[in-house]
Amino acid sequence: MLDENRWANLIGRLGFRENGETFIYLSWAYQEPPVRFYHNSNHINQCLQELTAEVRKLSKYPNELEVALWFHDCVYDPKRLDNEIESAKRAKCFLAGHLHESQIYQEEDVLPVLNRVQNLIRITEHVCQPACNDEALIMDIDLSIFGQAPEAFDLYEENIRKEYYWVPEEIFRERRSDFLRSILNRRKWFLFQRGREINNSYEPIIYWTGYFETKYGVQARENIRRSLAKLETK
Repeated sequence: MLDENRWANLIGRLGFRENGETFIYLSWAYQEPPVRFYHNSNHINQCLQELTAEVRKLSKYPNELEVALWFHDCVYDPKRLDNEIESAKRAKCFLAGHLHESQIYQEEDVLPVLNRVQNLIRITEHVCQPACNDEALIMDIDLSIFGQAPEAFDLYEENIRKEYYWVPEEIFRERRSDFLRSILNRRKWFLFQRGREINNSYEPIIYWTGYFETKYGVQARENIRRSLAKLETK
């Protein structure tokens, strides 16, 4: 179940007059099975828990980052290729309908806000490198499950398989292994640290920000390697 009080606090910080319809929509969108074994309200709540006061300080636009987290998986069907695009459209519609009533944003702010939030959501497809610190943060938050305790990560892997029940086992193992290896083999010449790019000597990383790499990098590597061993020995 999503946190209605947290949603109300976000709406207040944005200066919106929210009637609750959007929260009802999001609560409905993130319903659990038959499709959403992992990408459900529990995932959103876990992401929001990672957006701590400390992480908000690392963000240039923390309220926009939070909006993106609420919406980033609101459209989810494993058989679709446009989930992030469609989720971004939902966020755009929500913001476009409320930004005009806010005393916090000016008219000239509307288009940049819409573009930034949509970009944040689309980057969670995890096929591109982040172009800014907030994009790095949302990508790291979205994959923070990789750095959790082995039991939590293993359950995540099981639930991902359930979501892709229709994919033949051999094909799933191949494609899942490819994805996990793409994360494990990341190399990056910079990390984002407190909103700035810092040199990192092209070291291997799991997370794009120094904050999350320090917090979860070691455990994430262990979890990914263990999962790869299972996928490649079956």
